[in-house]
Amino acid sequence: MRKMRKTQIKLIEKAKKNGFTEEQIRVLSYENYTIDYLTELYEMMETGTDVAAIEASMSLGGYRLDLLKKGYTAEDFNVIKVFEDKPLYYKFPYFYMFKRVLSGKSKHETDSSLYLEYAGCILDGMDDDVLKNKPDTIPDTITDIMLFAIKNKLPFQELLTIPHLSDMTFEEFACNRIPGYITFHEKYPDGRKVASALSEDAVTAYQNVMKLHGERRITVDWEASYCMRYSLSPQAVNISLIRSENTVIKKDVGVCCEGFCGKIEIVVFLGADGNIFIKKGNGRLFPLSFREISHIYQEYGEIGHDICEFLFTYTEKQFDASVMKDLYRTLCRDTYLNIPLKFSDCYSVKNCNQLMHTHYKTDTPINWNKADINVAYAIMKCLPYIRDVDKGRLLQETKNEELVPAAAEFFERHKQSYKASNFLLDYLSYNLSGNDGCYCYNNLSYFQDYFYLCREMHCKVSIGFKSSKKVIEAHDDMAERHRNRLHHVSVPKDSVFYPLRELLPSDFEWIKGGKRLREEGIQMKHCVNMYYRDINDDRCAIYSLVRDGKRYTMEVIKKGNKYRIRQIFGYHNSDCPDEVRKYVKGFIK
Repeated sequence: MRKMRKTQIKLIEKAKKNGFTEEQIRVLSYENYTIDYLTELYEMMETGTDVAAIEASMSLGGYRLDLLKKGYTAEDFNVIKVFEDKPLYYKFPYFYMFKRVLSGKSKHETDSSLYLEYAGCILDGMDDDVLKNKPDTIPDTITDIMLFAIKNKLPFQELLTIPHLSDMTFEEFACNRIPGYITFHEKYPDGRKVASALSEDAVTAYQNVMKLHGERRITVDWEASYCMRYSLSPQAVNISLIRSENTVIKKDVGVCCEGFCGKIEIVVFLGADGNIFIKKGNGRLFPLSFREISHIYQEYGEIGHDICEFLFTYTEKQFDASVMKDLYRTLCRDTYLNIPLKFSDCYSVKNCNQLMHTHYKTDTPINWNKADINVAYAIMKCLPYIRDVDKGRLLQETKNEELVPAAAEFFERHKQSYKASNFLLDYLSYNLSGNDGCYCYNNLSYFQDYFYLCREMHCKVSIGFKSSKKVIEAHDDMAERHRNRLHHVSVPKDSVFYPLRELLPSDFEWIKGGKRLREEGIQMKHCVNMYYRDINDDRCAIYSLVRDGKRYTMEVIKKGNKYRIRQIFGYHNSDCPDEVRKYVKGFIK
């Protein structure tokens, strides 16, 4: 008997220390396997791989460890063992197909029955039905067709009923069985396409200029170009997109995409349980979202539009999700989808009502089937910010296509409150521009300050304004309430502004309390009361100064080792006279 190796003994001791069972220790005690092999088994058992499956695979040897990693069970390996007694097992083309079919299973698949069925049928004389007496040819095409059929839950006997199967290419077989793919493939049969935002006439004009002047290339700045490549495998359709801000036109080549600024990789997994993923910068796959597909639609021209058509057609059929038809129609009309959902959220979803009510548990009375989903989503997210009395007014606008540009705020990556304030501002612009004789967008922009003042005061926002003047009045009223609000003010014990006190004469009053800060704001008719956070965080010091019978309020900050006067104002934010400013600066150098 072979003596157990030192490294193997250490591996067993490590297993015992980590609580391995007697069955797992027995596996690691086999002496006819390499240390690398046993280490791999150790790691697999550590992550929960069944011991019975491991021992069954070990009895077969060879490539079966890879099959073990793919999730084959002990029962599956017993079936595979029977296959080895088939007459065709050791004949190269059949063994190749047999091995490749079994290896086509992914580790995430639990059902291995079809893989075993196909592998068994290969060794039962498939040469008569499919291979047509070509034993010396490696049947890659047939194997690809098999793997594709397995992914799509097609039984082997049903596969053999397809006429002229052995004469088909894999692409021909798959084209009609992947929803939406045949249209996409017919438009881009080469698997590659370079295009530009420039029209064909513009490209031709540039090429004529190149001929006239003997140029070999021209770069057209700020006219985007795109390059798309795609490939089909039994498991997936892989789509790669790159984008450049500029278009390069070469004499002998035509439009080129160089110096790309954006790259997207999409993986469309085939089969009944297939999903669509996007590959991020770290190489990991994440389910494709509607916001990400919107970027493709907006930024990749006609190529992007065709990709979107394929993906929505594919998921409508493959996911049994008729809602995809509605979402695609909205994407084409609005050019974006702002709902933060993924394609995978739409399995078996029939309409927008079902989709939104499933993912948003809300009592909001929105008929999503009749609304513009982008506008309705923006309105839904704005409702928590506004008064109850105004909610009905906003809910009436869910079908209003005039608000589609405004709803695009929720397509961007900003704070929810920021997006809500911008959308409501645009809503007011739309509603007031027609009936406000003195309408002015600058006046209406007071609404955003009003929105955030309401947030500070924990008040709901009003949107029932009849004119832009009413917006200003509401803003001023809320600002006054905010100015008069008592805040807790506490200058830090180690404040950087304590040395400043020694620089200034006694007629400079350092405001250090909440009541005094509020009083200063009321007396002087300005918003100094809003600076309480900056005082508490030691970002500034507020001083009050009486000079020549007039009061001034001053904010001092510290940059590096120097104090600086950030601002100094009189009553109602009136300008400070130059002589007073010089007087103050004489102490702060």
